[in-house]
Amino acid sequence: MLVKIQETYAIVRANNSKIPASNWSIPASLCKTGGKLRNVKGSPCASCYALRIEKFRTSVSKGWHNNLNKFDRAVENGEGNQWVEAMVLQIRKHAKKSGNPYHRWFVGGDLQSIEMLDHIKTVASRTPEIKHWLPTQERGFVKDSNCTTPGNLVIRVSASMIDGKLPKYHTTSSVNRFKGDYQGSECNAYKQNGECQDCRACWSSEVANISYPLH
Repeated sequence: MLVKIQETYAIVRANNSKIPASNWSIPASLCKTGGKLRNVKGSPCASCYALRIEKFRTSVSKGWHNNLNKFDRAVENGEGNQWVEAMVLQIRKHAKKSGNPYHRWFVGGDLQSIEMLDHIKTVASRTPEIKHWLPTQERGFVKDSNCTTPGNLVIRVSASMIDGKLPKYHTTSSVNRFKGDYQGSECNAYKQNGECQDCRACWSSEVANISYPLH
């Protein structure tokens, strides 16, 4: 039964050479707040890299759409718990295989609902040995979530504009930098061929804000 659940409800991509973590994504073309920001000059979403991936890598786009469809179908059928179980199984599998107990939510896409965030929080609480990182523009969902955020899940609310003001009322955040001063910690990946290498700042609740060079 667990194998069937795993195959039916979850597609978790393995660690890649740049980010030392498994990841789960959905289509960036369906972002809610990001979809509005795409039309705002000076926002990070106006030059979204995930949209370029969707356009030019059709196999990735198909996988991201499958992820969202499977989540939606599971919830609609009252099988959200099975989706959680599938995610737990696959995230643990990749962490054990790679030796990197880290997971990133949304290399592409963003939260679609409070319900999605609450399910993600449940996955994190079920995998206390894994560090989870979730970047998002969806302040409202984060604010109105029905579940307590487990200590191993860092939700980074992103600034809406490049070199913009940091989001208020949230302890961990991020901003894309072009010309402005770095706010908080500087991401060094782009000095390292785009690789995190030994850095795990994005997954650390002790790092309040991270400034990412625009890319």
